[in-house]
Parts: sequence; C-alpha cells; structure tokens
Amino acid sequence: SPAGRMYLAPAHFRRGEILERLQRPAEAAASYRRFIGLWSDADPELQGLVAEARRRVAQLSSRH
Repeated sequence: SPAGRMYLAPAHFRRGEILERLQRPAEAAASYRRFIGLWSDADPELQGLVAEARRRVAQLSSRH
C-alpha cells in the first residue's frame, strides 16, 4: 500500500542495525543497500541517514 511504502526504507535501515548486532554482516549490508536504493534521492534533510548507511556498508565490507 502507498502508506506502507513510506515505512519501507526506514525498516530496511533498522533491520540492518539489528543484523549488525546479531553479527550477520552480509545480511546487514544488504539491508543498508536496500535502504540506500530507496532513499538515495531523498530530501536533503534525510541525506544524513543515507550517508550513515553508506558508511556502515563500507565498514561491514571491510570486515570480510
């Protein structure tokens, strides 16, 4: 539903955080990438979260 779509990207970000805590880096990175894909063109005030997700993907990728 259109209303549910507004929560999709934040849900992927939160899922990435949870998967990081569970020490599942590949799955966490995948969730962050989904978030980035959905919000890469978000409003400027939301770009901080996109940058944070990119930072976390880079950090998770360097652990492999």
